[in-house]
Amino acid sequence: MKILFSLVVLTTSVLLWFQPAPIQTNVDPHASVDASVPIGVNLGVWTSWGAEQLMRNVLKNPGFEGIEDGALVTVGAVSTNGFSDSIAWLVRPEGFWDGAAYSVRTGALAGRDGRIRRSTVQASGAVFETDETLRGLMVGDVIALRRIDDGSVPTQWWIDAQGGQITPDTTERRPNSPGRRSLRLVSTGQAVAALSYLDAIGNRAGRLLPLRGEWTLAIWARAQEEGTPLKVTL
Repeated sequence: MKILFSLVVLTTSVLLWFQPAPIQTNVDPHASVDASVPIGVNLGVWTSWGAEQLMRNVLKNPGFEGIEDGALVTVGAVSTNGFSDSIAWLVRPEGFWDGAAYSVRTGALAGRDGRIRRSTVQASGAVFETDETLRGLMVGDVIALRRIDDGSVPTQWWIDAQGGQITPDTTERRPNSPGRRSLRLVSTGQAVAALSYLDAIGNRAGRLLPLRGEWTLAIWARAQEEGTPLKVTL
């Protein structure tokens, strides 16, 4: 059995935001184990199906945010205006990292932040031109890259815009929202919808996602015209 959660707008336009529930965390400044050996932990994939969906907030990307890409680059070579990756098979398309933020994580420049001015592709791998000269950067240093695409429709949602248009809106967002944007739904007479699927998988999976007890769904929406219909179904 599939649970279909949908937001459907019938006329004009509506801006939508979601407000995820806050999570309180406490970090102890003292290490529990000293001189531990680094290990890798595979946390798996967060999807809409089966046990992989069982997080506190079952709606993925509830704020309709943009696509965030990240990568760790091990410096293979250093130039006067940047660096290159040591692994060729991690190359993204030409210009993919243009404008991305970088943070040096190891070595003499650990903690240095800046922007990637230009990223190119060569036979040896990706080459990155930085906004400033990174004197002291060494081969083998690790640099974290982070890029946010706010121009595309939100990931983790199924978009049905055959009856109009659905676009991200970075000019307005929910008051006090930690996010960067909202979702604008514009109808030309027929319904447009943003859909999210949850996998109940019925009896064959036991207690993975029982539809019992209280469920909370909070929506912040603003219409341009009074009386604009907004339909929410679970």
